[in-house]
Amino acid sequence: MKKVSRFFRKFQNHKVSAFTLIELLVVIAIVGILSGFIFVSMNGAVQFTKDAKRKSDLAMISKAILAYTAENNTYPENTAFCTMGDGGTCPNLSANLAPYLNTIPLDPNGTNYIYTYTSATPKFGLQSTLSNNTIYQFDSISGFSILSYTSTCAAATNAQVQCTSITISASEEACKCTYLSGAGTTSWTVPNNVTQLQVLIVGGGGSGGGGSPGLRPSGGGGAGGILYGTLLPTYRQLTVIVGNGGAAVGNATTGNNGGNSSFGSHIAYGGGGGAGDNTNANNGGSGGGGGYNGSYGLATQTNSGTLTGYGNRGGRNGVPPVSYGGPGGSSGGVSDDRSAPGTGLSFSITGSSATYAVGGYQAAQNTQPGTGNGGNNGPDPVYGYEGSSGVVIIRYTHP
Repeated sequence: MKKVSRFFRKFQNHKVSAFTLIELLVVIAIVGILSGFIFVSMNGAVQFTKDAKRKSDLAMISKAILAYTAENNTYPENTAFCTMGDGGTCPNLSANLAPYLNTIPLDPNGTNYIYTYTSATPKFGLQSTLSNNTIYQFDSISGFSILSYTSTCAAATNAQVQCTSITISASEEACKCTYLSGAGTTSWTVPNNVTQLQVLIVGGGGSGGGGSPGLRPSGGGGAGGILYGTLLPTYRQLTVIVGNGGAAVGNATTGNNGGNSSFGSHIAYGGGGGAGDNTNANNGGSGGGGGYNGSYGLATQTNSGTLTGYGNRGGRNGVPPVSYGGPGGSSGGVSDDRSAPGTGLSFSITGSSATYAVGGYQAAQNTQPGTGNGGNNGPDPVYGYEGSSGVVIIRYTHP
């Protein structure tokens, strides 16, 4: 019994050591770090596997297209740009490739691969976006390659349009295209690795109307219509048209409409010319200024797809013996004020705020190229000043 008692007393006096709070925190931190390494490693392995499948898919599709071409002496799809597979936009590719490829695969993330065709060469291409946002492509002439980002803004400049690159940040750029001459037409290629575009399209402003001195007040030129919003590029090359402002006119003459501006299929209509000498206003993106009999211009600008349209009718004429017309239609609002211009709208698409589409009104010339402002109507003798040319601005993020 004494031995047993000594044993229990010895056991009761024994202190069992345990982890301190600091030791537990250190262990937890180590486990977290190791887990992070494991997660990063696993994620890298997943992305590597997806990229390997993308490359394999493009190789398989290219072989099927080349087999069809060799047998039929023509390409299976002659669309400039389309997306392949289920839900894609290529009209003929799946049916034509059926004997060589049962199903056109999708990207591992469920999106469609891209098919391009150039008739001038001719040649076809295939494109996929890899995990690091670079473009992996197949070209039927040069084979497989990796495409890196290159600005395409300056390349869009020609004798009719000037396109200038504006650096907003290390990874963000804007391309601003303004009118030079002629039809104001060029083409711009969406840079590689760019998937979303922020777009501002402004039509040319109409010129002011020319009234009769001391008798017939004329109307100010309507501002150009505006389209603004974001687009997902559905093809790599888009047509850009920058509308010129309406030309100036003399006494008792209705002003000229501004030219339409467009980006791809999206059109911002030119402003209407202001009315002159008891005539009604022209129609336009924002409508021309009203004539002597007090009518408004008409608004014709509407939304276009995901782009929001801004365009309002022109203001009315002045009241005799006032020889000034009302304000030209502004994209900023409809006004019955016969002595102040429409205010226009401000956008910061270039990285700093600027105002576009100010309606033309009395006396002073209002021509600022690249704004879409309406032309003013002058004092006695009443001449209608020219409208401002429009602008097309595209902003995008790149690697």
